[in-house]
Amino acid sequence: MINSGLVDGLEVTEPTELKVLCEDCIHGTHTTYLFHDSTATETDSLECIYIDIWGPTSTLLAGGSKYFMLIVDGTTSYRTVYFLSFKFVNAMLGAFKDFHCQAE
Repeated sequence: MINSGLVDGLEVTEPTELKVLCEDCIHGTHTTYLFHDSTATETDSLECIYIDIWGPTSTLLAGGSKYFMLIVDGTTSYRTVYFLSFKFVNAMLGAFKDFHCQAE
């Protein structure tokens, strides 16, 4: 822009060559590649389970719960949400055991 005379009133006394690219320019020019499923995927039910626990909430959930636990089977995508009043190991283990019985 400076070399083309597009800015009025701006005088540059030094050369305008960039010697180092800024971080945004470097990341903006990266090549992206598609994701390939080259990694091994689950083949059996309950081989890989994903668990997400969220909370505490500012408002109470179903049954007065403050937390919820999402459990997903990686193979079948079978999923269940459990509402928990407390974030205790016993409550989470009980929810997982219930999920395990349902999934089998």
